[in-house]
Amino acid sequence: MAAGAATITATCEKMSGAAAATVAAPAPLPVASVSVSPAAPSLTVGATVQLAATPLDASGTPLSGRVVTWATSSAAVATVSGSGL
Repeated sequence: MAAGAATITATCEKMSGAAAATVAAPAPLPVASVSVSPAAPSLTVGATVQLAATPLDASGTPLSGRVVTWATSSAAVATVSGSGL
């Protein structure tokens, strides 16, 4: 089914009645945690690694269509780029 509006009609012995139904899209599930893989990469100076982030709901199910941003706690040690390596 999809979100939208529909008229539901019931008919009995040539008589009918109708109800106007409105169906709303469900609210998106909140992000409960973010899994980063690999979780603990070990690098040498000048090396690169590509990380992947997966937003998860409270049940651990991946959530699609979410925007992930990246940051580093020490730019002198590691830099990050939202566009990849």
